Amino acid sequence: MGPDICVPCGEGIVNIRVGAIILKDGRFLMVKNARAGYFYSVGGRIKFGETAEEAVVREVEEETGIRLAVDRLGFVQENYFYGDAPSTDRFGKVYYELAFYFYMKTPADFEPVCRSFTEDGVQESLEWVSPDEPRTVYPEFFRTALDPEDRTVRHMVKDDRFDIGRRILVLGCPGSGKSNFAVRLAALTGLPTTHLDRIWWKPDRTHVSREEFDRRLAGLLQEDEWILDGDYSRTYEPRLRACDTAIFLDIDEEECLAGITARIGKERPDMPWTEQEIDPELVAEIRKYRTEKRPVLMELFRKYPPRRLIVLRSREEASAWLEGLARNARQE
Repeated sequence: MGPDICVPCGEGIVNIRVGAIILKDGRFLMVKNARAGYFYSVGGRIKFGETAEEAVVREVEEETGIRLAVDRLGFVQENYFYGDAPSTDRFGKVYYELAFYFYMKTPADFEPVCRSFTEDGVQESLEWVSPDEPRTVYPEFFRTALDPEDRTVRHMVKDDRFDIGRRILVLGCPGSGKSNFAVRLAALTGLPTTHLDRIWWKPDRTHVSREEFDRRLAGLLQEDEWILDGDYSRTYEPRLRACDTAIFLDIDEEECLAGITARIGKERPDMPWTEQEIDPELVAEIRKYRTEKRPVLMELFRKYPPRRLIVLRSREEASAWLEGLARNARQE
């Protein structure tokens, strides 16, 4: 049997997979793991040389310990989304996924035992899920569209790249363009924006106490809608736990240095004064960001995964994503 059908395509990934629809007592069997904050279907990638039906039988046996027969094909779904496994080389890349979902024949004595791991080694578990489950379920149509009596094959199309919720973090190295990105995002979404530098710094270039900063941040995180931009690594954890989407501007060091140079003498939305010269401490922070702060953030993405994690690796990619968000809003 050949490798998984998951291949690079430009800067993205083409993924072909199968999913199993396993029903019992009005519930469907789903997979979860400690890293992901959502449920996903039993299944996985088709391997080169096997058919979709062969793949779903294999995947079900690998994940439940039991070999089930296929009843019929129920759904074909196309979806775009961002990869969210930080320890893989596909982290943050755009996926185009073509997925085939099969109803399986489920015997009355079916008692699955999970034996599987994610591609980056996290133990998985199985759970019977009701349609009214409050946590996120992928694919979402499992909640409303499953019907064992319907013999048709339905075609579903979804684009998760711009489903970002109402609580959004913008993270990244100093000079990566977080504040300008947040301003543009606010203009497109209508969400209120807070620049953390505006909370920390006073106009006279002194700053508030940590206690006051933490109190004000805690209050913001209780709100239903917000965009928060700023690094402040000490507060990564509570912000990641509270957000719907984290947008990480994973910008090259030299681009970040160019960014802080370009803003000298210009008014900024995130600062209560105008910088007149480059701060050597800021340059030093940028120089060590990828070796010190970025690894911490990667680990926290694994520990406290947001519902959506979007990684943008250049200013051009960030602008293109915002333009895509605008187009998506016009089409809705």
